[in-house]
Amino acid sequence: MKKAVLFFFSICLFIACDKAHDNEQPEVVKPLKLSTENYIWIDSLSYSFEITEGNGNYAASIAENGGDANITIKDNKVTVDLLSNSVSINISDKKGQSAHLTIYSQAKALEPCNYIISMDTASTYTLKNMDFGLGGYRVEKVKGTSAKVTVLSNDNLQISTFKSGNTYYDLYDKRGRKTSVKVIVIASYSLTSNLLEISATRDEVVHIALKWGEGGWKLLNDNPSSFFERISLMPLAYDKKYDILQLDIVDGNIWGVSIFDLKDKAGNIARIALKI
Repeated sequence: MKKAVLFFFSICLFIACDKAHDNEQPEVVKPLKLSTENYIWIDSLSYSFEITEGNGNYAASIAENGGDANITIKDNKVTVDLLSNSVSINISDKKGQSAHLTIYSQAKALEPCNYIISMDTASTYTLKNMDFGLGGYRVEKVKGTSAKVTVLSNDNLQISTFKSGNTYYDLYDKRGRKTSVKVIVIASYSLTSNLLEISATRDEVVHIALKWGEGGWKLLNDNPSSFFERISLMPLAYDKKYDILQLDIVDGNIWGVSIFDLKDKAGNIARIALKI
């Protein structure tokens, strides 16, 4: 009799547990929805929208190569302070749901710009009336020792050069927007015979005034070596009398000697030997 009671109790317990399991509701995962479109055009520096549906614990990230911005999320409200004129954003929640949007701004303070300044050695230049961002500038040096960039009290940039070579800075405005400043300090030489031997460094721009010969110079080697990012011949660029050969040396792991020839309009041949 006891066995029968126990068996009956077990059956009742199984039925009760099974009914409780049947009453459990499957977890609902909500799609993540926003109060805005996928593509937005604005004239301002910031944009706000709301997460109208989702699963909580929201996070925002910027897509790869998707621009720059500061993004804050408070409860369901998202505020995007743009640091570039376009930004692509991903919003996600704790259940892996996501939404994507891209914001384009026509604000003048977000127009793309960067600064490239070419100077001679031992010189000073003041860059005035900057049109980047909203002022309140600061600079951080990235690399290089050929020049120094300083922010003056009136937000102008003072640039002082010391030696040939390229120096790179990041320039920030008061909102944190960033652009680049590249200072090219030119190494200058003159060709006064049919042979010029010079020494240079990586990531340097060299100007050679071609004072020998009859002008109208042409490069005989289409690609003298892998030393150069670019080679340019500028007619009558030196005192409007002499051609200039410009050599943009690559910033890479290079060393050795590059030798190449030039020919002027009278058929004279000149040779340049450059050692890194």
